[in-house]
Amino acid sequence: QYVEHGKITLSKIATDFILISNQPITIANIKARVLTFTATQGIYKLQFRQTSLIVNNMAYVITFTAEEDKFPQYESIAKSIMNSFTIQQSASVPSI
Repeated sequence: QYVEHGKITLSKIATDFILISNQPITIANIKARVLTFTATQGIYKLQFRQTSLIVNNMAYVITFTAEEDKFPQYESIAKSIMNSFTIQQSASVPSI
């Protein structure tokens, strides 16, 4: 539900938003979703890989962005970084 709402929001605020894929993955034994999409910012055509997961009612969103034509060059590095994240369980959640 969180990802679906995010998709709707992105389509409204991102210029020329095009969804490429919406895939389930697992990070640190937690179910997550990865949205891959393109959008334009100013003169730049960008591609995004946005990973979202929810733990204890807290949403975590990790986004990798590159110019669309350079995205494949850095994608494996971005995946490695995203897969390195772990969620530390704590007794209390700090207020923001």
